[in-house]
Amino acid sequence: MEFTSFFWLLVGWHLVRRTLRLYGYWRMNPLPVPDNPRMRPDCVSVLIPTIGAPADLIPPLHTMLDNHPKEIIIVTTAALIGEMRSTLKKFIPKEQQHRIKALDIPLPNKRNQLMRGIQAATGEVIVLADDDVYWTKNLLQQVLGVLELEPEVGGVTTQEEAHGLDARSPETITVWEALEARRLSMRNIEIAASSWLDGSQTVLTGRTAAYRACILKDPEYLSAFTNEYFLWRYRMHCGDDQFTTRWLLNHGWKTRMQTGAMIYCEALNDSRHVKQTLRWARNVFSMVLQLWRLSFVVYIFSNPWLLIERLFGLRLTFWIGFYVPLLVEHIAYGVVHRWYLRHLGAQILKDFIQHYFVSVYTTLTLHAIIEPLGLPESLMIESSSLASKNPSVHFSVVDKDASLIAAWNSDHIPIFEPGLEDILFEDGQIQENALRVLLHGYEGRRRRRLANMTFSADINTHISDAKIIFICVDTPSEVSFPDSDEIRGLDLKNLESAIKSIAQLSTGHKVIVQKSTAPSGICQWIKKTLKAAAPPTASFDIISSPEFLAQGTAMQDLLNPNRVVIGYEPAADGAVPESVKALKRLYTPWVSKERIVTTDTWSSELAKIASNALIAQRISSINSLSAVCEATGASVTELSWIAGLDPRIGPQCLRAGFGFGGSCLRKDVCCLIYLARELGLDDVAEYWQGVIQINDSQSTRITQRIMSFLPSDVARIEMKAAILGFSFKKNTTDIRNTTAIKLVRDLVGRGLRVNVFDPHVPRQRIEKALMLQCGAAHVNTAVVESTEAACEGCSVIVLHTDWDEFVGAGVDWKNIVARMQEPRLLLGPPGLFHVYKMKQYGFTVLEVGKP
Repeated sequence: MEFTSFFWLLVGWHLVRRTLRLYGYWRMNPLPVPDNPRMRPDCVSVLIPTIGAPADLIPPLHTMLDNHPKEIIIVTTAALIGEMRSTLKKFIPKEQQHRIKALDIPLPNKRNQLMRGIQAATGEVIVLADDDVYWTKNLLQQVLGVLELEPEVGGVTTQEEAHGLDARSPETITVWEALEARRLSMRNIEIAASSWLDGSQTVLTGRTAAYRACILKDPEYLSAFTNEYFLWRYRMHCGDDQFTTRWLLNHGWKTRMQTGAMIYCEALNDSRHVKQTLRWARNVFSMVLQLWRLSFVVYIFSNPWLLIERLFGLRLTFWIGFYVPLLVEHIAYGVVHRWYLRHLGAQILKDFIQHYFVSVYTTLTLHAIIEPLGLPESLMIESSSLASKNPSVHFSVVDKDASLIAAWNSDHIPIFEPGLEDILFEDGQIQENALRVLLHGYEGRRRRRLANMTFSADINTHISDAKIIFICVDTPSEVSFPDSDEIRGLDLKNLESAIKSIAQLSTGHKVIVQKSTAPSGICQWIKKTLKAAAPPTASFDIISSPEFLAQGTAMQDLLNPNRVVIGYEPAADGAVPESVKALKRLYTPWVSKERIVTTDTWSSELAKIASNALIAQRISSINSLSAVCEATGASVTELSWIAGLDPRIGPQCLRAGFGFGGSCLRKDVCCLIYLARELGLDDVAEYWQGVIQINDSQSTRITQRIMSFLPSDVARIEMKAAILGFSFKKNTTDIRNTTAIKLVRDLVGRGLRVNVFDPHVPRQRIEKALMLQCGAAHVNTAVVESTEAACEGCSVIVLHTDWDEFVGAGVDWKNIVARMQEPRLLLGPPGLFHVYKMKQYGFTVLEVGKP
């Protein structure tokens, strides 16, 4: 009796809920479109992130083009960008192609794809759309009407229906399609009824939603959007619609559903619907945990406690903290109700899957929300990429340094390169605080992605078993820092040691791929060394395949290379050796054939040195012109832009700064100088020597410019300077030959004390470098832990490395300048900061290459 009464009470509640919901949906009318609107479709940028087959995007894309937006930006992965562009060129009319841009990022990640597109968008309104939605012809007019008539609304969502079901025979519609159609209908009713009842804010759908561009382009939004973590550990790559809804509401904006705007979504016709439902449920679960303080965002009809609060004005916000138990109660009611009434078929299947099983699943698989995902850095990056693209091939990375191997086998790899951890770990790049937890063992080990890749100090075993051996040992210049005018060759001791180890451990045939930077003729030297040291049973093919990776963008360079060079010694009959074909097969899964260049060994060996020398030449050229600009009043930024418009010059590497650093450019130019001298080409050597001299003088010239704003030697004894950023460039922790070292030494030598801060380079590495390069003068330097600490009491700030932490909205420059001493000098490369705003704060602003 008691159970029956309770049951019929639930049934009564269910009927009341449905009645109110249907009535609210009926009463909720669309907002009218202005007769003479100011906001028109040609002010809209449409952004579509996709990792699907490009051909599948074409039908939805045509419906979007029919709305006449200003532009459509498609962001896919590097592996698909070529196919995407060719598909668009083939299927989109020529007169429409100028409105479509196709961009790419190295790895699939929806939030990163959205950020890439948002940064490229130029419209006043940005519409985020899925790649499988079909628009009605007046959709943009409908959503723009809301944004124009209601200035307090920051985002507008749409109604959804299943695509194409109304035109098909009922017998052809699967149960899965019917479930999706019902879900979409209930969603439309839920949102509209909630909005009618009390103006409840809705979570903006990720299928299609329109936002004011000023919101999405806010640097604070983009930074938070791409650095959100679930449970303080897992970087979120989904839930973009929920995050943006929270952002809007927390910053005083409203959201709205325009019931007059309709989109049509593809309904999956098989059991993939279950997988999709599970994915959505995970997103909802994570949203609930983050939105519990914003009860007005949750669909109130799914929670009786919230409905009571809305209808009777009771303050039950406390109960929202128990949303999950209440949801379980609601699930139990739904299942018991259907089962009691014997209402079997699709309805009970939907309830059981989408409610009961899904809730258990999401509770047990929260890790599914995470981001999908010695040894020279270039070797690690290339081997990781090769392993990810060739799952049937096993890759062993070996080094005699056991501590280095242990670091690569740990949860914290010893280098920083954007995108590398995404390939190695299932949870991608994680926050520093979460990393400390992991390293102390509280959260367990991070899960690796590449089962076909191992790190080992057992060189003997792995060399013996290998068929192809990549050599990528370090070959430093015999002069490692620009303190000497003498130019020498490369130190080949590490390379020689590796070659002899291979020779002694080899039996049978092996392919040796030489990737280390080395002078021309190195493959012939390797061949002779192997022949002298290897047993008679061993044979070798020697291939030169230099890498052209730039630190900081190495993953993107490798996943979307402009060339892969393979140099070999052709057979007498001109046939291509099988070893070359085997090496090419490792790259063909993602590199097009026309970008795999085969050439002779000598050309391949010299290509890497020549490429880096030409890059260094351009950097020194623009830095020499920056001195002319400062003296004449010209702007090096304008100069670079104008010169770069000439296709014979191009815009690359024409940014003035402190000079080039790192392990490659200087070393390769020095190698070229040494080679020219050995060949008796003294005039060639002198030319490239000038490139080095211009680079070395740049830091000295910048220091002299700083000194011109400071008082005499005696007066500046107690003055301090801050160097922000120590790595030689952004997105790498490499400090080899960094120009920051020379800046520190020059400033300390002029009597200043120098604070150094880098957000990514470990403090101990900076301190060690300062001790080695500054000698006793390092006592006048301090390595600190924050931007604020570095700038406290300083008279000069030098923005050396343009880390996002320095150039974004995360630095309170107004507060920093208030804590500085005169003359409050701020110096950096051009374009890193808003000059007018910085001057308003009180800085004396200097930009390299500008007066």
